[in-house]
Amino acid sequence: MRLSGDTMTTPEQPPVQDAATDSVADTEKKAVIAPFSFPFKPSEFAQAKKDQAWHQKGNKHGHHKTPGVAPAGTRRSMGKR
Repeated sequence: MRLSGDTMTTPEQPPVQDAATDSVADTEKKAVIAPFSFPFKPSEFAQAKKDQAWHQKGNKHGHHKTPGVAPAGTRRSMGKR
């Protein structure tokens, strides 16, 4: 089925201004984007990664530990679970 008049496949296109290039040129004039910088110092992060947190020093899982003495005045200290 063919419609009368211009179709989408017409080889002759009217000249159109690029709106994208105009807006890019305006934004470059307004503010220049700074190059990427880390939000932290990588050298400090590497040092902190070497130092393990206090809870990781034994590298044991809590599943294998036996519970210690219950704090006084708690349900567990009174023989209840």
